[in-house]
Amino acid sequence: MKKTGSQLLLDLLQSKGVDLVFGYPGGAILPFYDHLYHSNIRHILVRHEQGAVHMAEGYARATGKPGVVVVTSGPGAANTITGLCDARMDSIPILVISGQVPTVSIGSDAFQEADIYGISLPVTKYNALITHADQLAEYFEEAWLLCTEGRPGPVLLDFPKDVQTQETEVLQAKPHLPDRFFDSYYCNTDGDIHSLADAWNRAKKPMILAGGGVIIAKAADELRSIAEKSMTPVSCTLMGLGAFPGTHLLSLGMPGMHGTPCANKAILECDYLLSLGARFDDRVAGSASSFAKQATRAHIDIDEAEKNKRVKVDFFLRGDLKNVLKELLPLIQKKDHSSWVNHLESYKQQYSLDHEYDKSNTEIKPQLVLKNLFEKTKGGGIVATDVGQHQMWAAQFYLFDRPNQWLTSGGLGTMGYGLPAAIGAQFAKPNDLVICVTGDGSFQMCIQELATIRQYNLPVKILLLNNNFLGMVRQWQELFFEERFSESEWQFNPDFKALAESYKISAMSICHPDEIDNGLDHLLKDEKEPSFLEVVIPANEKVFPMIQSGKDQKEMILYNDIKHILKQKEGVKIKS
Repeated sequence: MKKTGSQLLLDLLQSKGVDLVFGYPGGAILPFYDHLYHSNIRHILVRHEQGAVHMAEGYARATGKPGVVVVTSGPGAANTITGLCDARMDSIPILVISGQVPTVSIGSDAFQEADIYGISLPVTKYNALITHADQLAEYFEEAWLLCTEGRPGPVLLDFPKDVQTQETEVLQAKPHLPDRFFDSYYCNTDGDIHSLADAWNRAKKPMILAGGGVIIAKAADELRSIAEKSMTPVSCTLMGLGAFPGTHLLSLGMPGMHGTPCANKAILECDYLLSLGARFDDRVAGSASSFAKQATRAHIDIDEAEKNKRVKVDFFLRGDLKNVLKELLPLIQKKDHSSWVNHLESYKQQYSLDHEYDKSNTEIKPQLVLKNLFEKTKGGGIVATDVGQHQMWAAQFYLFDRPNQWLTSGGLGTMGYGLPAAIGAQFAKPNDLVICVTGDGSFQMCIQELATIRQYNLPVKILLLNNNFLGMVRQWQELFFEERFSESEWQFNPDFKALAESYKISAMSICHPDEIDNGLDHLLKDEKEPSFLEVVIPANEKVFPMIQSGKDQKEMILYNDIKHILKQKEGVKIKS
């Protein structure tokens, strides 16, 4: 039995359970789209290819299943690169299928030709240029395997136009990959698990650093069991939020540059630190050489490449987190670390993220908006954010009690991620509350996807914090560049309320604290319709705590320090 490349690829996708793809057609992918027209796979028409990849990321983050993207050649494929890079940094499983000019035209600078194989090589876990339909089944199986197994990530298949119509009898194939690809995927726990456990059992002040790997491995239940058994406090990284309940007594909040004082002080004082699927990135361990150096440091990860990459550890176990934690649980003793837990609880009270809100103030505090949003939704929403101050406020004040609730761009810090990621999550979870928290800078980078929301009648809720600045850039310029606000202020912003209404999305704008309650009620009132709320906030509002790049937890700047910092900064130049 023969099939064309397009027919076969659709069959292969369906064999993996794919029932929805995000895409944007063009000349070099039209044969595939013609077959897609007759298939059972639902296609979501986006307004920009970057948006398609971020939607696929949101879909993957909300479900744990790969998101699939289909684009045309040249600019269509090139527009996926930011999303691919984002997914690579955050270990998100997505498959991009890019159309390509016919094989006979490759290398001739044909219309809409781009070497997407070469361009995407550094930002994909696997990519392949399919030059004959006979290769399709094998390349697809390799791509799918590497996309989903081990540490997941993005893959790309470049699909020339003539290969889409070419017939083949090779309808099934096994992946042919070097052994090194499989070593880290199908191994038992590799490392001295007993020594790691013994060191933990001897600790008086242990803590766990839980990263996105816990969520990817679906190991949240195992993490909770082992933390409660050993009475060990847990700090979840930006990518790990939701891996451990944010409202739990043992939760310390997020660590790092804008983490909670409690989490950062725990890092300074613990005598044993266990990293689970967290990579000690520079936003958590600003100074790698001094990070938790007083503690015994242990690390469990599925990726051998993370071993001692930034922070040198005393113990390293390689393996799937869910399986490793199951092995580790009986080795960990039941402990009473109540004095340590109570000590950290005192930090929560002494250095609360909440600061007093002056009721006579006529400006809206964004922290209060996010805190009230959490209370109104009872923490039940899926929250997607863009990147900047609003992202950090959301991470600080919206507590996540379960995995896959928090969608944000961590490693790459991609502005424009939030809105399409929320759309992808809403397709994945049509009955769930999905909220996009964004800023006036990020929102405008993929703003055209409002049309996708309206076309498919998605009930996405959009909360826009508008300070008429690139807020995080402004914060750094104010504190460390003597208030030289170089190109961080918008000289023109649109009427966001009117813009949302032009897409037939119910919209409201507020600028006074007395309006917060009504504004959030407007945002959340209709479960079946999209809504938009613009919150005008002061430009000089800042995110605290704050640790400057390259510094360690000892140099954390607290909210109450700001007046002192501002008094001292005149004449003081600090290099970023």
